[in-house]
Amino acid sequence: MKKKNLQGKNCTIPGFLSKTYKILESCEYNDIICWNEDGRAFKIKSPNEFAEKVLPKYFKTNNFASYVRQLNMYDFHKIRHESEENEWRHRLFRKGYPNLLYDIKRKIYDNQQLVENMKQAQQEQNDKRNQQMQNEYNDNDNDNDNDNDNDNDNDNDNDNDNDNDNDNDNDNDNDNDNDK
Repeated sequence: MKKKNLQGKNCTIPGFLSKTYKILESCEYNDIICWNEDGRAFKIKSPNEFAEKVLPKYFKTNNFASYVRQLNMYDFHKIRHESEENEWRHRLFRKGYPNLLYDIKRKIYDNQQLVENMKQAQQEQNDKRNQQMQNEYNDNDNDNDNDNDNDNDNDNDNDNDNDNDNDNDNDNDNDNDNDK
């Protein structure tokens, strides 16, 4: 199926989606795979039978795990049940609305997005490392300030001692002058 998008370019429905939709619409395998009651999801009643009978006919595999991987790549979500049934839902995959299939896109990261994500992660890591280094520097600087304060106190004490010594020397000089 092809359709033109808003820019006038041809759009196609991915084969995986159109084949899955075709299987569901044909009702040929309703005992194995079918729409749920409201048509907003589909059930795979017997995964083993689905893998043996349906997958090889429509897809190049009979591996159920590969089929599930494809569902995940197109952002389908599994609805949990206690039974063996697998129910899958996508907001745009609905019974009677094949035109919505054009809007379902495969989840892939292009190289540009991967590069941007890596750059962002690297920048966050660098910022964190720089912050740690700044914190360590500030801690060391504060320790040095405290050490310098103590050194200055000792220097001042020594200066005062020297001043007193000089005063005593002057006193002695004066005493000696008086003796003459």
